Amino acid sequence: MKKIISALICCFMLLSCVGVFADESDAAALTARAQEAIASGTAETATVIVNGKTMDFDMTPIILDGRTVVPMRAIFEELGAQVEWIDENQIILATKSYKLVSMKVGKPSMSIADVSADLNTQIELEVPPFLLPLPDGSGDRTLVPLRAVSEAFDAVVDWDEATSTVTITL
Repeated sequence: MKKIISALICCFMLLSCVGVFADESDAAALTARAQEAIASGTAETATVIVNGKTMDFDMTPIILDGRTVVPMRAIFEELGAQVEWIDENQIILATKSYKLVSMKVGKPSMSIADVSADLNTQIELEVPPFLLPLPDGSGDRTLVPLRAVSEAFDAVVDWDEATSTVTITL
């Protein structure tokens, strides 16, 4: 299993060198818009329920450009994935079973490698991952689009617009 995951990570890193580079200005613009909405009190928020359990994030999930974004580590771990953050390149790697999901801050796509099915898929994201400083100034969180990362690990995602609640079932 470790050899498979290592091979997937190596393949991703090689492929990411060839791919489109992250647009830092887009990520910075998302960060600025999210900060402004939070500071002004106009940020739309959402509740996230995974397998019947309401998640408690250290940063409230917000709705940005019609997409719910959440802290990446919290959601990946709740979905049962192991997550790695490569700080120098701002790359997210999440593995679960025989799947590797990879994302880069500011890049509007997500790669999914499924070694059991011999598939490599590229998904376009309407909201790319971006960094958002914590309100207390103690650091920041990488926010990712909730539906895209959940469905990458074969979860079923439902949205209740009346209550702004996302329900995820594994």
